[in-house]
Amino acid sequence: MAHSAAAGSSHVATASELDALYEKGMLLLKESDLESAIDALGEFLAKSIATYGELDSRCALAYYKYGSALLYRAQEQADVLGEPLAKASAAQAQAQVQTQPQAQPVDGKGKGKLVEEEQDDDDDGDDDDGDDDDGAAPGAAPQAAAAAAADDDDDDGTDLALAYKMLELARIIYERHPDAPGSGKVAVSSLRARIGETLMEMEAFQEAAEEFKVAAELRAGEAADRELVFVLFQRCVCECELKRPQDALRSCEQAAAAVAAAKQVAEAKEARALEEIMGDIDAKREEVVTMAEKELEEQKQQQQAASASAAAAAATTTTTAAAAAAPAPSSTAFSAPTMGAAPVRDLGVVSKGAKGRRVVMAPIATNSEPASKKARTDTEVVEEEEKAPVDTASKPQECAQQ
Repeated sequence: MAHSAAAGSSHVATASELDALYEKGMLLLKESDLESAIDALGEFLAKSIATYGELDSRCALAYYKYGSALLYRAQEQADVLGEPLAKASAAQAQAQVQTQPQAQPVDGKGKGKLVEEEQDDDDDGDDDDGDDDDGAAPGAAPQAAAAAAADDDDDDGTDLALAYKMLELARIIYERHPDAPGSGKVAVSSLRARIGETLMEMEAFQEAAEEFKVAAELRAGEAADRELVFVLFQRCVCECELKRPQDALRSCEQAAAAVAAAKQVAEAKEARALEEIMGDIDAKREEVVTMAEKELEEQKQQQQAASASAAAAAATTTTTAAAAAAPAPSSTAFSAPTMGAAPVRDLGVVSKGAKGRRVVMAPIATNSEPASKKARTDTEVVEEEEKAPVDTASKPQECAQQ
C-alpha cells in the first residue's frame, strides 16, 4: 500500500543514486503525481536507511518528504470520499497512532524515546568496546518503530497514520542533529506545519494548534511568505474548532498582516495566490467575529441567570431569617368565663309611685346577713310607701327646693 515502495529496494546506494531518487520524487510531487511520487520517495527512504541507518541524520529528509507525500494523498482521498468516510478514516488513523510507540521529545543527552531500545547487555557490562551511540557504525542504530513500519507489508495501515510516524521520526532526528541535511529553522517550521496538518486530518485540533504555534515561532524574524500565512491561518482554523474565538481572531489578524507583508515582495503569480488566501482569511474572520459575538451573548445570559438565581436565593434566605426571628404564637387558651361566688348588686327597677318615676335601689346582700333573708319585691316597696304617713310640714320646703 503506502509503504510498498519503501519495502521494495533496501540495498546500499551511492550518494548520487539517492540524489537522483530524491529529485525524481520531488518533481513528481510538484506535478501532483502522488502515486509515482510516493513510490520514488519510498524507494529513496528505503535506500537511505539501508545506506546510513534508521536514525542517521541523513535519513531525516527522506522521512520528511515521504511522510509529506503520504499526507497529500490522504488529503486528496478525503476530498474524494466525502466527510463521513473521511471522518472514519481519520478515526482509524488516530487509533493506529495511539497504539503504536510514540516519538517523544529528546532528553538532555540528545536521545529521543521513539524506539524500544534493548540495553540489557550494556547494563551488564557486556559492551567491551565502550563505544556509545555516536560512534556506532551506519545501520547499527536501534530499531525504530516508525522506520520498521516503513518496511512493513501490512496493508491495514492508513496513509495518515504512516505519514504521522514518518514526520515524527524526521522531527526527532532534526532535534537530535540540528545540523542535519535539510535542517534549519525554516525547514523545521515546514515540517512542524506538516505534522499539524496531519493532526488536523485526524481531528486532533488541540495538538495541531500547538504544532502550528511552534511552526510560526520558528519563523520569527524571517521574511513573511505564503508558508507563514498558511501556518497562521491553519492555527486560526484549529482555534475555531476548539471554540476559542479570541485566539482564533488573533491568529486571523496575524495571517492578514503576513499577507500584506508578503505581497510587498511577492511576484505577480505569488501575489495572486496571496489574494486568494486573503479571501479565505476574510471569510474566516467574519465567522470568528460571529462566534465571538455569540459567545459574548451567551456569557451575558449566563451572568443574568446567575444574578437572578443569587437574588432569589437571597430573598429566600431573608424570608427564612425573618420567620425564624418572629415570636412564636401563644398556645395558651382562654377558659370560658364563670360566675364567681361574690354577691351581685341589684340596681333596682323603675316603678311608678306617688312622686313619679324614680329608681328604687335594692339593699346589697352581704355575707353578714342571714342566708334566709330575701330582698323585698317591688310590690312590697310600693305598698309600704303608700302606707307611710305623709309629712305635710316638710312639703313646702321640699317644693321650694324643687
